[in-house]
Amino acid sequence: MVVFRVEYFAKTKEGDNWEIKQSEPFDTYDEADELRAKMDKQPNKYKDCAVFSDSSDD
Repeated sequence: MVVFRVEYFAKTKEGDNWEIKQSEPFDTYDEADELRAKMDKQPNKYKDCAVFSDSSDD
């Protein structure tokens, strides 16, 4: 089964550094891309957002 995630950099709680994170898995690319689009509109919190697919071994 293939799932889609958004990988992105988020500001740390201190607000002085970035850390890489991943979203929860989505069943469709469109759902993940919708989250990515929302995050792209918040450049002070998130950067370099990208959707990627991940195959799970269910």
